[in-house]
Amino acid sequence: MENHPETAPDIAGPARVLAARVSAADREKLLLNGWMSHDARWFTAVASEFGLDAANKLNAIAVRETGRVEARRAIRMLGVTLPTDLHACVITQEAMGRLLAPGLVDYDITTNADSVRFDVTRCFAFENVTRAGIAPQYRCGIFPRLEGWWDVFNVEYEISPAPGPCAMAAGKPCTYTMRITGEGPST
Repeated sequence: MENHPETAPDIAGPARVLAARVSAADREKLLLNGWMSHDARWFTAVASEFGLDAANKLNAIAVRETGRVEARRAIRMLGVTLPTDLHACVITQEAMGRLLAPGLVDYDITTNADSVRFDVTRCFAFENVTRAGIAPQYRCGIFPRLEGWWDVFNVEYEISPAPGPCAMAAGKPCTYTMRITGEGPST
């Protein structure tokens, strides 16, 4: 709002004072909660209008594309080069997760020479779709976002299993493996 000359000084000044009361951490929490609220309401609106199959399909597409955009932005903000090996990919991904999705998913990581395994122990998406009563029909939107991040990294990879129905909703462990299959094109 700083660049709006039509904002009267008797409005801009007090508004600035009010906004300055909010800490950076609280502002970050507000923005993250706003994004998650938008995401849930977008999914619900698409499901209501076009059905859960369409919502799941469009969510995976939109989340993966969003992941690509946010990865490029986060990599620039972090001041790192595109990762080219598994170790750098995992470090970059973890830093991005701390920036972009803190506290949304809890998981354990196991790495070996060419792959990383994620064992999810808590997932906000599973919790929310369970509350909404659609968990059995929900298809994972978390790992398509992660795929978007890895799409930007300078490696070729595969994810196994391919993101699909929510494993937790089926009472199964939520476990995915990302494996480096080659060097990606330099972008």
